[in-house]
Amino acid sequence: MQITESLFLAHCRCAYKGFLKSKGEVGEVVDYEVIQTKADAIYKDEAIDRSVRNHAGSQVLREPTSLELAVREGVGLILGARVESPGGAVRFDLLEQQDVRGDDGQAPYVPVRFSHRNKLTREDLLLAAFDGIILAEALGRPVPFVKVVHGAGFSVTKIKLVGPSGATRLVKEARQILGRLKQQIKSTSPPLMVLNTHCPSCEFRHRCRTEA
Repeated sequence: MQITESLFLAHCRCAYKGFLKSKGEVGEVVDYEVIQTKADAIYKDEAIDRSVRNHAGSQVLREPTSLELAVREGVGLILGARVESPGGAVRFDLLEQQDVRGDDGQAPYVPVRFSHRNKLTREDLLLAAFDGIILAEALGRPVPFVKVVHGAGFSVTKIKLVGPSGATRLVKEARQILGRLKQQIKSTSPPLMVLNTHCPSCEFRHRCRTEA
């Protein structure tokens, strides 16, 4: 089973939820989650349109059949690229080629994420690291950072993934989560169920309260 962004996020929020999702379980999504998902979708569409307009002189490619070929051709903005790697499977909303070349002489590509919230959460940072890990595996080259466009003012925050001594602490944490999730997918035994702050908005809230 491939680890997707939604499965990774579920595990970050709760290992027990991640286990249930990995086994194909479906719960009852609360209104709050529906509202947040819609808000993110609307925000993302507007933010992507702004990015395309701001790169009027760049080549834009949507849903490439081959990401490797698009990168080799030096496409400025790549939208909707689907990638599968040993770490997981991701559909990147936007990949942006950087102007500054790396140590290997190549202009790196970085994922661009979007959040309608003004303040980034720990989950936003981990998802950024997840994107960077998957893209680095797929392209076989380091991803120095991930951009997150967020808030009403479309602020841009760079989440650094590579430091002077190698992978940042955030990347190491994301890799540890991926490792635990891979082991969990292979297991038939659920992890310990622990109630936390995510419970009120979780699709499995009624089930867990009953089992608790």
